[in-house]
Amino acid sequence: MNARLVNIPSIPAPRRNRRAVTTARCDLRPRTTARTGIRHTAADLPHAPVHRAGDLVVDTDRRRVSVDGRELRLTVMEFELIAHLAAHRGRAFTRAELMERVWQLSDTDGGRTVDTHVDRLRHKLGRRHRALLRTVGDAFALDAWTWRRPAVLTMLRTA
Repeated sequence: MNARLVNIPSIPAPRRNRRAVTTARCDLRPRTTARTGIRHTAADLPHAPVHRAGDLVVDTDRRRVSVDGRELRLTVMEFELIAHLAAHRGRAFTRAELMERVWQLSDTDGGRTVDTHVDRLRHKLGRRHRALLRTVGDAFALDAWTWRRPAVLTMLRTA
């Protein structure tokens, strides 16, 4: 069977909207307001908060979480969960509240989903910091401290 080559005209790539690209580039440049004469840069723009709980740092602007300076590789929903708990540090949320606020689902049967994500977060935080994610009855909270043996107790035991 002989295959016949057919000349198919190439489809041109869509043109970009040059005005939109130019506008986006202009927004990144420093600007001066006519009234005040103050120069604005990207550093002047509002940033999302950075939450700290002991050695845990949750940077919601860059969507990064680090513990002891070590960056954690989290899934999207793990990040959303720890960011929500860090924003409301010390407050306990039930599984149903977390399903509504983090997953934006009103499903009350999602308890295992929350438990699974909390277990994975605890594993990724490591043995030393897993106590940050505290279970309070049927709710979860992020504590501001990690348990460490106080220096006073260490000194008393050696004396």
